[in-house]
Amino acid sequence: MELYQQEVAGTAVLVIVGRVTVDDAPALAERLALALTEHSHRLILDLSRVDFMGSAGLGALITATKTARANGGDIVFAAPSAVVQTLLHVSGLLDFVLHSNATALAVGLLPA
Repeated sequence: MELYQQEVAGTAVLVIVGRVTVDDAPALAERLALALTEHSHRLILDLSRVDFMGSAGLGALITATKTARANGGDIVFAAPSAVVQTLLHVSGLLDFVLHSNATALAVGLLPA
């Protein structure tokens, strides 16, 4: 797994690349927590380049989403790959999380 951060329209975007395994989940959770703290609990996750995500990785995303919401912010799951889209659908999380087909469109979904 690789993580890097960029900005779209003044909003932080955390890009996740590759396989997110049980071994990667703690590092992902730590990076999400840091990004939320640094950016007022408003974050876009670009999931377009994720080719595998296990339940531990999904758990890190859900924990971060709950943390963001508890602090008046949110996370948008942007451009999820087919693998992530299937995982969100099968788990029933599409009704729980904000999601967008494009990273640029995700900015408008975040609370001000």
